[in-house]
Formats: sequence, structure tokens, C-alpha cells
Amino acid sequence: MTALDDMRPDRQIRIIGFDPESLTSLDNPNLDSLVVENTRKMGAEAVRLIIAKLHGQGGPAVTQFEPVLVTRENVNSAEVRELTSMDWRPEPLVRTWRVVQ
Repeated sequence: MTALDDMRPDRQIRIIGFDPESLTSLDNPNLDSLVVENTRKMGAEAVRLIIAKLHGQGGPAVTQFEPVLVTRENVNSAEVRELTSMDWRPEPLVRTWRVVQ
């Protein structure tokens, strides 16, 4: 992006990044937005599918997740804060206990 600083000011180029670590870079006027994936949701779904497979259940051949476009307008929203949080504590699990004889 530093090369863009040397360009003519009348030429507008918009850059869309794909690195959640770059959220602070939205202060740079050349960076328009960032695409952020919900990696927490991806991991939880991967574990769910593995457990289902271990129990002989089938699963989808392809699983898709909708990315989020982070802009200056929504960078401080609750949704973006949750997506970029490094708090990976799992949600409370509901367990059913049984005695194996």
C-alpha cells in the first residue's frame, strides 16, 4: 500500500484486504475494507462433523460460511468484535451422562 502513497492524488484505487490482523489498517485511506471469516464457527462445525462421522452419521460434502465485509462504518460493531476476538472459550456444553455396563 505504500506504493499507492506515491501515486497521483486524483487517481482513486480501492483495496480490499483479507487479513483480520489488518483491522487497524482501516485508518489508511487506500484500504477500503476487509473480508473476515468466522473461523470460530468454522472450527465448531468441523468438530461437529467429525463427531457425527465417528458416530456413523453422514454430513454434507461441502460446507460454506458467509464472510463478513468489514468497513469503516462497521469496524466497531459487536459482530466484528466477536469475529476478531481471540477469546476461544467454548460455549457451555449440554451433556447427557450414561453409565456403560
